[in-house]
Amino acid sequence: MTDNSAALWSFACQFYAQGHNAQRLIQLQDRQGININELLYVLWLKNQGISPTPQHIRNQQARCALIKKRIIQHRQQRRQHKGKLGYAWLKRQELKLEKQHLHLLSLAAPN
Repeated sequence: MTDNSAALWSFACQFYAQGHNAQRLIQLQDRQGININELLYVLWLKNQGISPTPQHIRNQQARCALIKKRIIQHRQQRRQHKGKLGYAWLKRQELKLEKQHLHLLSLAAPN
């Protein structure tokens, strides 16, 4: 894990855990189709005083398209298993995919 990757993961976990952020982020994801990891990435950059350009954001979205697709498919499968055997394992696997996505985003973070 790179320094940026560890820093982004730490920021994402802390931000997600604050107050009602988790609930609000899930609502944005489910109701508006906003990618939480991309939002957290931009917030992390802004927190460091970096303003990513729209082109940088588009490049990152394209670069991460495959893992985003995997996460969405996995999330659908996990939600279908809520309350069933294997749900906790699916949730842990989804979190690993989310972490991989954040890692990929961190690799091309502008300075």
